[in-house]
Amino acid sequence: MPIARDEWPRLLSLLEQALECPTDQREAWLQAQNLPAPLQASLRGLLAQRRAIETGDFLVGLPAIAPPPAGARLQPGAMVGPWRLLREIGQGGMSSVWLAERADQQLQRQVALKLPHAGPGQDLLAARLLRERGILAGLEHRNIARLYDVGLTDAGTPYLVMEYVTGDTLLAHADRQRLDIPQRIALFQQVLRAVQYAHGQLVLHRDLKPGNILVNEAGDVKLLDFGIAKVLAGEGRTREDTELTRAAGRVLTPAYASPEQLRGEPLGTASDVYALGVVLHELLAGQRPFAHLGGSALRQEDAVLNELARAPSRLSLAPEVLALRRCSARQWRSTLAGDLDAIVLRALGTEQARRYASVDLLATDLTRWLAREPVSVTAPSRWYHGRQFVRRHPWGVGLGSVATTLLLLSSTLALWQGQRALTEAHRANASKDFLLGIFEDTNPQATTGRDLSALELLERSRDKLLRTGAQDPLLPVPELLRGLSNAQVRLGDRTGAVATLESLLQTLPTDSADPQRLSTLISLAEEEALQSNLTRARHWLGQALDQAKRHSTTRAQWRELSRVAGLVALYDPTRTAVARDALRAYFALADEPDRAPAMDRLNARLNLAKTESLLGQRQAALDQLQQADQFAQTQAAQLEPGALFRPLAAYRASVDGDWGQYAAVQAWLPPVLERCRQAMGPAYEDCLDLTGHLIRAQLKSGHAEQAAQQALQLQAQADNSQSPRRQLEARVLMVRAWAAADQPSRLEPPRRQLAQQVTQTGTRALPAPLRLQGLNILAEVALLRRDPATALNWTRQARVLQQQAGLSPHSREALKTALFEGIAWQRQGQHAQALERLAPLCDTDRLARSRQTAVIDHLYSLNCVPSLQALGQRERARALLDQALPVLTPALGADAPTLQRARRLRTDSPATTPTPPADSEPAFFT
Repeated sequence: MPIARDEWPRLLSLLEQALECPTDQREAWLQAQNLPAPLQASLRGLLAQRRAIETGDFLVGLPAIAPPPAGARLQPGAMVGPWRLLREIGQGGMSSVWLAERADQQLQRQVALKLPHAGPGQDLLAARLLRERGILAGLEHRNIARLYDVGLTDAGTPYLVMEYVTGDTLLAHADRQRLDIPQRIALFQQVLRAVQYAHGQLVLHRDLKPGNILVNEAGDVKLLDFGIAKVLAGEGRTREDTELTRAAGRVLTPAYASPEQLRGEPLGTASDVYALGVVLHELLAGQRPFAHLGGSALRQEDAVLNELARAPSRLSLAPEVLALRRCSARQWRSTLAGDLDAIVLRALGTEQARRYASVDLLATDLTRWLAREPVSVTAPSRWYHGRQFVRRHPWGVGLGSVATTLLLLSSTLALWQGQRALTEAHRANASKDFLLGIFEDTNPQATTGRDLSALELLERSRDKLLRTGAQDPLLPVPELLRGLSNAQVRLGDRTGAVATLESLLQTLPTDSADPQRLSTLISLAEEEALQSNLTRARHWLGQALDQAKRHSTTRAQWRELSRVAGLVALYDPTRTAVARDALRAYFALADEPDRAPAMDRLNARLNLAKTESLLGQRQAALDQLQQADQFAQTQAAQLEPGALFRPLAAYRASVDGDWGQYAAVQAWLPPVLERCRQAMGPAYEDCLDLTGHLIRAQLKSGHAEQAAQQALQLQAQADNSQSPRRQLEARVLMVRAWAAADQPSRLEPPRRQLAQQVTQTGTRALPAPLRLQGLNILAEVALLRRDPATALNWTRQARVLQQQAGLSPHSREALKTALFEGIAWQRQGQHAQALERLAPLCDTDRLARSRQTAVIDHLYSLNCVPSLQALGQRERARALLDQALPVLTPALGADAPTLQRARRLRTDSPATTPTPPADSEPAFFT
């Protein structure tokens, strides 16, 4: 009986619930659901197949799906958000996959767009896609195809946009290029790096196969999470489908599934290791492990579950297959026999304990094989290690007694290495068991029936690791804690990452030369600085410096210390010069022979540009920006995706903002921002950062409507970001833009959220500098709403905070507090009190000396003019205007609304009350 499309979401949800029930309780559960007869029959049919969802039975034998109404089918040329559909490249039970492009043609690339079928249940699908994006968007690796964005069409249909990769499948590329066995192994290493990276982020692939792995024209492997790709079959010719595009949404492929996956058991990293073993077998031998048995898919599954794979060297390859590997049958067999056979068979172990415990161990053995070194899966006998030595040094063995001595020494060393490898394997097994336990903890029965978020899962994992680590000496607690903290950072939970790093620090000896302790202290300083917790950041940095002085410290460690010291000082306005010195020291340590990572070098160069800017050295800052840009162009392959947008464009906008070049920002930033949104997706954090810079420039120039439109892009960040700092920044920009544009319906929800966030106390309280920023914004918004009494209330709270937290009274935020307090008195007609608070801003001598902050200082000084005019101080008011307008005109743009309001101040008569602003205009200058 066909199942209608709109029944599938509910059916799958019920199926997932049923599979969580013990087998002997399922019948009672089914009866309690009181389902309609057709739906119950379909559910029983799926349950009867036992391996539903996790096996090919459910997916290969799907009941027929009722086609959608003809009018509901998408056609080429249809619009999905900003994307135009070109042609369908995949079709499955739950979704279709389309080749798409930006409708405005500004993005010079095509994307793959996955679009679930229309019908009821789309809210559930959208939630799943958004959750999925939260994981996959953080996978930034050169060998993993990028997930760009997830969105909803105007009709409410969720869609997913991915990188559209062109190239050959892994097997096709290897055959087309006629790669020999070592070349195939080297190519496969790229696959392993991608999967190991994903595992490091606690992401399992669960559907690894050659159709999911492409090699582009440059020879770079691209692992496709959803198998959406364009595959070239030859020069200028295309193969329309890969396996995944034909399936478009299948959960796994039985031919590459591990035994535990076929049995429907909980999965861990060992499942991906098995699939990689199948892919490696096929890459080397041209066939999968049990293909020689023939028979049906059921026979193949039975072999996977119950039989041991044969060594690939025992297979007989056809002459044409050998030709593609550039070897004879004898050469091929001798190349694989021994180590390669052992490596492949270890990856294909029927029991998880018999496999490599991690992808890293598999990669290490293949690297050893390529280097003709001993591998961990061969018994470490003297004859074995001696044979490996002879293979590596055939000429040296002929040199008599010297060579014999070296051989004995090498054998002894190799034996030790073998034992060490065995210990590492045991440690890896303990790690595997721990990771399996993490994923078992997601069982809804263990979590009161609700889904665990990724962040909750990481927190539980940390707590569990600390509880069990003491009982299991083989469990590498420090390494696992470091991995958890890295995952928390990637998910935006820096507060959680700090807690995990502090736990890691407690597991390490206090007075120890262990490099892990120093690196942990450095990481703590960096994470606290990025959250504006400067006191804590300086505390951890001090401990790191003390550790470095007392123990032998490498060049790379001093380099990291310099980089983070520069970052910590950069966040402290009183220590900008210290930051510059530390960053200069970093570059002195970053040259050969110990090169620093490219991304660290780029960030340090940009931080140095920022320090030069803050110290009033604009040309030096521009020079550093130019060097950073040149470095990024030459090292693009070594940088993270999106580096040209952030940090490069973001720092350029920041430096321009330091010097008040708001018109310039509005000229060059919009096209860069549009390219970022097209290339990375509008919800990409780097694009949101650039959006913030554009909004600030638009608000300074008085383009409130444009800023309000841009602020819509920040809603998701304000609602969903796991970083309190990013939430605050998004809400600050939203309320400023919508208040300036007089859009109360949009303004009120984020304003309330901002007020709640700023006034929180206890463990959830923001760092004092961020709270001060939030209080100032709330005062500004109250003034924009023409409510000076409320504004004064917020400024009083800001003053109390400054005193209690010991914040500098000369900082930019402290100046803003005085500014808003003075404006509030001015709006109440108390001009003498207003000028008392605004006094620093009204000093023409101070303004004449202003350099880096000249634009913002002159802009703020305009707020003195109405009170000076009201009190009859005509000459002082005119002097401020005469100083300000020449500075502001090029910075804001001659047609900027802010500048037009400033010019109108000249027309006010000193004998009369200043002209009140129109209801649609701000009443002050910020």
